[in-house]
Amino acid sequence: MKSADTTASFTRRTIVEWLIFAPIIVILTAYAASFSGLGRPDQALYDHSIARLHRTPSPEIVIVAIDDASIQALGRWPWRRALHASLLTHICATPDMQPRALGLALILSEPDERYPHDDVALANAMRRCPHVVLPATIESIGSNRAEVRRPLSIFAARHGHINLEIDSDGIARSVFLVEGDRRNPLDHFAVEMVADDPRFPSALPNVGRQRARPVSAMFGPNWTRDKWMYIPFVGPPGSFETVSYVDVLRGSVPESMFAGKYVLIGATATGLNDSFPTAVSGSGQGMSGVEIIATVMQSLMDGSEIAPLSRQWSMLLSVVAVLVTLGAVLLLPPRWALLATGVILVSVLLLCLVLLDRAHVWFAPMAALIGIALVYPIWSWRRQEAALRYLADEFSRLDQEPVLFHEAISTHRMSDTLDQRVMDMHRVTSRVRNLRQFLADGIDSVPDATVVCNLGGRVTLANRQAVALIGHLDVPGVGRDGLEDGGAALRDIVAELFPDSDAGQRYVEQLIAGETAPLSERSVDGIELTDRSGRAMLMRGGPLRTSMGTTAGYIVIWVDINSIRQAERKREEMMRFLSHDIRSPQASILALLELQKDRNTAVSENELAQRVSNYARRTLGLADEFIQLAKAESSVIRQEPLDLVEIVMDASDEMWVLANAHGVTLLTDLQVSEASVVGDRSLLVRAVINLTGNAIKFSPAKGTVTLRLRAEDHVYVIEVIDQGRGISPEDQLRLFQPFQRIQVPGQVQPEGIGLGLVFVRTVVQRHNGDVGVHSAHGAGATFFIRLPAQLTEMAA
Repeated sequence: MKSADTTASFTRRTIVEWLIFAPIIVILTAYAASFSGLGRPDQALYDHSIARLHRTPSPEIVIVAIDDASIQALGRWPWRRALHASLLTHICATPDMQPRALGLALILSEPDERYPHDDVALANAMRRCPHVVLPATIESIGSNRAEVRRPLSIFAARHGHINLEIDSDGIARSVFLVEGDRRNPLDHFAVEMVADDPRFPSALPNVGRQRARPVSAMFGPNWTRDKWMYIPFVGPPGSFETVSYVDVLRGSVPESMFAGKYVLIGATATGLNDSFPTAVSGSGQGMSGVEIIATVMQSLMDGSEIAPLSRQWSMLLSVVAVLVTLGAVLLLPPRWALLATGVILVSVLLLCLVLLDRAHVWFAPMAALIGIALVYPIWSWRRQEAALRYLADEFSRLDQEPVLFHEAISTHRMSDTLDQRVMDMHRVTSRVRNLRQFLADGIDSVPDATVVCNLGGRVTLANRQAVALIGHLDVPGVGRDGLEDGGAALRDIVAELFPDSDAGQRYVEQLIAGETAPLSERSVDGIELTDRSGRAMLMRGGPLRTSMGTTAGYIVIWVDINSIRQAERKREEMMRFLSHDIRSPQASILALLELQKDRNTAVSENELAQRVSNYARRTLGLADEFIQLAKAESSVIRQEPLDLVEIVMDASDEMWVLANAHGVTLLTDLQVSEASVVGDRSLLVRAVINLTGNAIKFSPAKGTVTLRLRAEDHVYVIEVIDQGRGISPEDQLRLFQPFQRIQVPGQVQPEGIGLGLVFVRTVVQRHNGDVGVHSAHGAGATFFIRLPAQLTEMAA
């Protein structure tokens, strides 16, 4: 009971610690997930993920790049606005070849005071293009104030802001599609570019389901930012189709290249300070602002903008992942719990990638990953502490138990560490293993079949004798090599071992129920049963108790008392043989001698000698039959290779004289040329002779007795066939019993005491064969002997 209380206490402590630990880790995870990202770890994971999502740049977007080649050809930046007017005139010269929209990503918020006519020329060139968009800039003008600098009113074009959101690590990953003064906010440059595209919805996509980023204090309370989205980069810098500014100006680029497309004109040259580090930029390389605008445009056209997952969903997914991990470490063994933790970590990462690729939603997983990663080591530490306490308590209790075997006790004590506990428990468990081995060896040394069962009646331990007894039974959990995993039910073993009696089953039920068997069903030492092979077995059982007096299981012993019962029968047969069969001829001789003393009853000397001779021969024959049977039952069977063809021929030769004397024809029918068996030659020859002699004695004059040898499914069959009056079914049941002589009507009672067929049965059974008879009254008889073929013959 104390052990059960200790186990229950340990289990309760585990549950209590889990109920305290789980809410703490869940609350911390939810709090961390409420920030929708934990800074640089989540940013690095996003960069790694977005760089592996391959997207094809849209062929509808063309960038006219103010690149290094154009700077070298046209001179230092900035260029005159008339040059830009010429470029727009060239692009929009033919009405049929005009672009769908043209974005001039140049700051035009100040008039050109040196060349004022250039502004007019550029404005006129813009009017010839169907849809022109110019950038508006946002600048800080003081403490907590900012203003929007829009393009000059002379340029009758749409305009949108070009601000990017730069993260704390200096990388551009997102953009606000709406930003500016709360009373008159601006759409992003990319939004204005695709506003007339039929694929673009009438309202801005609801990518920013919450105000994900706080408004910077430098912009003031009237500033607004909305529709926050991550930029789904299509590839490294240079992914979009790009032509050089100077090539377009010189006419090297055909006008058809811009027909129906979105054309962006912007700076990509080194030194123009219009590049930003991005998630897909190479080491030390930036992406130009015009390429970033092109990326945002493509995402708006094909609906691939990446929205940050809402705070509520981030918290929910993170908490669910941590709860699953907490359940795994509570319910699974440490090895499987560690594997489950790894699987959950990988699953969260895969979920993050799937949401990003398929749903275009970014779930910052770092809060969940950290929470999951903390669960296993912290819980393992608590379990290790609990295990150390439990091991210390159990060791102290077990160390006080009496020592069965001599063992050296170490007086050296280490610090209170796991290594110390392991060594202490190793010493105690070694003692337990020695005790179990002692028990197993003790049971194995019991000469009788012995099994140990648990409280449920399943066999958990069996000695060699028990395995030999029950190993061949068709019972689940029992094999020829011993007990299988889980053991076998004692009820099934007893039912299969003793199929002809329900007394064994009742005895098992009463044993498990803690009762004793009724006196009518048990002997002094147990209950006597007969197994399926006819052996007498004594089954005894009893409970096994613990030191606390409770029943821990049961022990059952099967004692083979067949030899005792056989000895009893032999004793009875011997007494009958001595008191009747041997005594009777001797008594007849004495009576004859007494009669010979009286002249009136005396017979002639010749008749006296004949009668004494007959009685003596009968006594000698009886003794010979009895000695032969005793030899067959008790002598060691020689194991030598034999040929049954020779056995049959020897028996036929020896019985030929007797057959002629009775006027019987003796035939042999050998259907095989060789029949190899293993056994004792003299005993087998005598068995065949006994059967043949009986057949000759009971055959009519001029009858035929046939000795036949044939093969049949790995056995050889010797048949002795006569043409006598046959044997009734009632008499066949008594044929192979001792001292049974069958009287055939119309025939003289044969000599002998009825041990000839018993001898045959004994010899055949000791050669692992069987003997029997097929007969019907008046139809002759066929006695057969079946012997297993030699192993080599069976394999052939």
